[in-house]
Parts: sequence; structure tokens; C-alpha cells
Amino acid sequence: MMAKTWRVSLLAAISILLFLNVAKGYWSPALIPPGHSMSDMQLTLEMLSATQSVDFKDYLGRLEASVKRNWFTVMPESALLGRKGIVTLTFHIQRDGTLLADDPKFESVSGTDAFDKAAADAIRTTAPFEHLPAGLQSRNIKLKVVFYYNLPVDLPKGNPSKNQTVTQLSE
Repeated sequence: MMAKTWRVSLLAAISILLFLNVAKGYWSPALIPPGHSMSDMQLTLEMLSATQSVDFKDYLGRLEASVKRNWFTVMPESALLGRKGIVTLTFHIQRDGTLLADDPKFESVSGTDAFDKAAADAIRTTAPFEHLPAGLQSRNIKLKVVFYYNLPVDLPKGNPSKNQTVTQLSE
């Protein structure tokens, strides 16, 4: 009898936590409607600052993975239901990994407030970032991230530049 009560209590607690997370806008892979997947959500990350011959490949790869993970966590339900949009943000990372106070800045918005908020939140919650690589003389770097909700990545013809990464979220 005690074991049954414990299981029922545990299931009730899990249900409440799931409900609260859904109410806050968080989701679970189990909530993705049939025919849709997180692979429909993509982002590009581009360094806009001069690299000063410093290799940023690994740094940008880790940064992109963190932003992607945080974006994945706050993905709006409307995106999971197939709504489309593109959000473009720019931001600066200081030498110590902090984000400038007024960043990120919107270069373009999607027309869907939830998409714009999720993209900006993905950047803000990723901060503070790793310290900038040694050897860089600049006080900060400027990056651009484009979030694609249910749309193909719009890249220039050819391969991405060495300062640009393209990622696709996977389930």
C-alpha cells in the first residue's frame, strides 16, 4: 500500500512539474506534434569582427552549441506547430565573456513576439560566455546569429565562410 501511495505521489509531482513547464512556455520532446521536429529549427552564427589571425573555430563551435541548447529549451509552441519566421540578432562578447548591457540587438524581427523573445533569451541565458581566446587584441568581438524557425537556412552561394557556422537542431 505504501509503495502504491509513493508511486501515485511521484506521478502527481511529475505531472505538476510538466504542467508548470508547459505553462511557462517550456516544452518537452513528447509535446512535439506529429510531422514536426526540432530539425526544422536552424541557426547560423557569424563573426563580424576581425579575427586578428586568432583561430575561433572551436570557440564558435562551443558558443553555437550553448546558444542552440538554450534556444531549444525555450522554443515557442507556435514554432513546434509549424509557424515560420526568421530572427536576426547581433551582440558583443567582452574579453571576460560578458555580454554588453544593451545586447543583443535585433537586426530583424520575425513578426512573432514569442520567436523574437526566444531568440534573445537564448543569447542572454548563454551569457556569460567563455573568455575570448588568448592572443586577441580587441576588447570584444561582434557576432551575428540568425534563427530560422521552420525555414531553410538562407546562405550565400557556396560554402559558409571560415567565420560562419551553420547548425541544425537535432532531436
